[in-house]
Amino acid sequence: MHATFWVIGSNVIDFPDILSSTYQSGHQLGCHTWSHPDLLTLTDDQVIAELVYGVKAIQEVTGIVPKYFRPPYGSVDARVQTLAASMGLTSVTWTVDTLDWSDVGFGNITLVPQAFQGWLDQNITLPISLEHDLFPDTVSVVKQSMDLLIKAGRVIKPVAECIGDADPYGNTILKDFFASGLFESK
Repeated sequence: MHATFWVIGSNVIDFPDILSSTYQSGHQLGCHTWSHPDLLTLTDDQVIAELVYGVKAIQEVTGIVPKYFRPPYGSVDARVQTLAASMGLTSVTWTVDTLDWSDVGFGNITLVPQAFQGWLDQNITLPISLEHDLFPDTVSVVKQSMDLLIKAGRVIKPVAECIGDADPYGNTILKDFFASGLFESK
């Protein structure tokens, strides 16, 4: 199975091999900004910089230019969506949240698979779920969580596949911008 990984650009600089391996394994990559700020608190120029630098980091390692981004904290409004769209980016948020980040380090990470079981019990269909792979605690319960879904007959897919987008890296606006050399200009 494959999933979508939302990537923070500054982390790509520190862990390029992990990003390359994730992409080569067939997972979808999307931008999660450069440094994970609340985009609603930024100026237009800062929002643009967060998205462009985040995508550029992904492109430097993998050669691909994503069309999708996940706004940190789910903070997105019409202004941010319009700015992103001008760069060929579409925001994606989640419909269900495991709250894994709040369980890390407290010994109650089993709440993550319990969240999945709860969604199954409620017959929530077609969810986009949110988990964070930067926490070893969360990673430790991924298999258990995914097994619950598979046993219930659910299919785990990357976001682009869910919406029928055969080319999640067809962002010609940023691809052309990077190819123009203007990004590197001083």
